[in-house]
Amino acid sequence: MPASLVNVTAAPAAPFYCSASGLSPGAAGLDSPSFQAAVGIKSTVMPEESPIAVVAPTFAEAAPFVRRLQGIQGPIRLGTASAVTGRLGDHVLVAGWTGGGVGAAHQGLQELLDHFEPQRLVVIGVAAGVTSALNTGDCVVARRIRDAEGDAPEPDRQWGLRATLLGAHPGLVYTQSTLLTTSREKLELGRRLGVQLAGTSDLESTAYARLAGSRGLPFTVVRAIIDPADESLPFDGNHLLRPGGGTSTAQVLRYGTLRPWVIPSIWRLRGRLRKCSEKLAAMAEWLVAKPARWKVSP
Repeated sequence: MPASLVNVTAAPAAPFYCSASGLSPGAAGLDSPSFQAAVGIKSTVMPEESPIAVVAPTFAEAAPFVRRLQGIQGPIRLGTASAVTGRLGDHVLVAGWTGGGVGAAHQGLQELLDHFEPQRLVVIGVAAGVTSALNTGDCVVARRIRDAEGDAPEPDRQWGLRATLLGAHPGLVYTQSTLLTTSREKLELGRRLGVQLAGTSDLESTAYARLAGSRGLPFTVVRAIIDPADESLPFDGNHLLRPGGGTSTAQVLRYGTLRPWVIPSIWRLRGRLRKCSEKLAAMAEWLVAKPARWKVSP
């Protein structure tokens, strides 16, 4: 295990807070004194063991899980990705965020895997629903992951069964390069893919799955529905996407400033993002911290 992974004692009453955009740990950035003060760092070297990595596209999606860690060290900048380290019970954890979109997800996860050499990977994040059976806040654990190029490597079956016991719906996670903004688009994709019950659309999962699969790394992907299939978004966010996918916080703020009528919708989605991320954090905690209790037969 890399020597950079260290154990710390964090002040339990000092929580993380998302910024107004919901995408960063504070206006001053990852290296700001306020961010470091929030975790109250006292460093000691951790035992040599491979960590479990919990990874999300954005800090907003990762933050509720980060708050659950004990003895936080970081954040550590790796290039595209950033991460903190800590513990849950007897387990050493890395919580990272890569940036949104396939390009950033691949590059960021590669940096995290090279630096921390984890033994397992849990991917969490929000997604759009593409079947009417899913409601806002429902979690889907990937039984199958694919995109226009075909299927990605299969997720770990054991962790998928555990997530199902915790209330996640087993289903298809589909990755594409654009956001689905209308109900018609989402339902049409679900029908085209032949999904009957649980299906989601996101911008990153095949990148995570293919990289993990190429390294023989056991992984699972859990997505929470931020906008269900029967709901159209009040604006098209595709022109806010960067070339490799993902959005720019500055662009979102500028978009809202020039179109004040969409601000209530942006804040409503921000609230959903927070609730979905909290639910994902709770599920990830049970998956990685209490594996023996949730061991099930194939």
